[in-house]
Amino acid sequence: MTMMITKFLIAFLFFSLLVLQLAEADRDTVSSNLVASSPPEKIDCGGACKARCQLSSRPRLCNRACGTCCSRCSCVPPGTAAMAIFKTLAAVLLVAIFFNLAVSDMVIKNLVETDPPPQIDCASACAARCQLSSRPNLCHRACGTCCARCSCVPPGTSGNYDACPCYGNMTTHHGQHKCP
Repeated sequence: MTMMITKFLIAFLFFSLLVLQLAEADRDTVSSNLVASSPPEKIDCGGACKARCQLSSRPRLCNRACGTCCSRCSCVPPGTAAMAIFKTLAAVLLVAIFFNLAVSDMVIKNLVETDPPPQIDCASACAARCQLSSRPNLCHRACGTCCARCSCVPPGTSGNYDACPCYGNMTTHHGQHKCP
């Protein structure tokens, strides 16, 4: 229960950060729209674009594109292109972490709620299975290994692999049935 509350609090924290990020992006959009609607004032496009593109992986391309936009609208959005990419990646990461927490919680619940396979008495089941075998020691050893892995032994002294598919599908390195 404590683990579930902790996960919820972590998820709530990440979700809050995502909402704040979106609100900040919305505020930047609104403020840039207000600036764009007011009469344009002349700014130093070269200096503003240089500051904006300083952390770009392709500064020449960024400066050229920023200069073109700046000459048209006399404005340069605040921040750097790298910061915008970082914020977007951070938001995607937060959503992924939130989704992972939700899914892992469901998987853990399913694992806890499912009952383990019933344990059977392999010795007596294999004794019944190997009673007519011409090599009883070999049969008991192979049957015991298969029973321990599958927790089942088919009824009868041979065949009936459909009653226990795990037992019937185990093979040796040569592709022969491992389990008697």
